[in-house]
Amino acid sequence: MSTTRNAATPTEPHNVVSREQWLAARRELLAKEKEFTRQYDALTALERDLPWVKVEKEYVFDAPQGKLTLSDRSAAAASFSSSIS
Repeated sequence: MSTTRNAATPTEPHNVVSREQWLAARRELLAKEKEFTRQYDALTALERDLPWVKVEKEYVFDAPQGKLTLSDRSAAAASFSSSIS
């Protein structure tokens, strides 16, 4: 069952259908949601697989511990994540 309709507005109420029609429309939507999820997962996998760019600039951040470079922050984050696993 392929249904195409405009979103309901205050002047255009929702369609009222039988339970069987609703169930068919819901199953069609569920199939589209699952396909969307598969496509989204594939896209995010491509994003994770992008190559990195070496950071040449020396970034310095103000932290509670004082001034930290990007590599200091990365090392601290890695140390923190390994301590909680």
